[in-house]
Formats: sequence, structure tokens, C-alpha cells
Amino acid sequence: MSARKTTRERILRTSRDLFNENGYAGTTLSEIASALNIAEGNLWYHFRTKLDLAIALEDENRNEVRALVDAYPSGAPIEWDYVNAITNAMPGAIPNAIPHTELQRDPHKQPERHRERQ
Repeated sequence: MSARKTTRERILRTSRDLFNENGYAGTTLSEIASALNIAEGNLWYHFRTKLDLAIALEDENRNEVRALVDAYPSGAPIEWDYVNAITNAMPGAIPNAIPHTELQRDPHKQPERHRERQ
């Protein structure tokens, strides 16, 4: 990992922390540089404006979300993976349970078997 990338990552991490603590408007580039113990010019080398920094943070967030979405290509909610893991780990442990595969078809619609029991 290059020193430039490391500095950039440190800037992003520190600025995210300061923006969360003080708000975007309440945080200056000078405060970010000071928190990192770097010269403001070094910060400006990586990000010319506070807006450039905010855009880079948003891009980082979007990439993280995309990575999570790519991890679940079926488009099913992540919660269904937990349901799937639990029901597969304990078959028969929950008597008369509705199979999660029935619920996955349409999580907002109750399966026929469940409606009959009500």
C-alpha cells in the first residue's frame, strides 16, 4: 500500500469521524488536518475542497453498499440468510413451522398453511 493511499484513507476515516461528531458545516479542513497532524497543504493535495472530501466519503459508502448487495445476488433480504441458517441447523426443532422457502416467495404474503391455522 502506497504512503499516498494510506494518507488518503487516514484523511477519509478522520474526516468521517469529525463530520459525525461536529457535523459537516461544523468541521473545517484545518481541523481535519490538525487532527491528522499533517499540514493543510498535504490535505489539499488529496482533497481540494471539503465538498471533494464529502463526495469521496459518499463514494466510499456507495462502494460498501454495492459490495453488500453483491454478496446477496438473489436480492433476498439479509434476514432470510439468518432464517435459512437457523432452520437448516435445527430441522424439526420448531413443530409446525412454516418453511422459510415458503415465506421467501413473498415475505409480505402469509402462506396458505399459516392462514388456515389462524
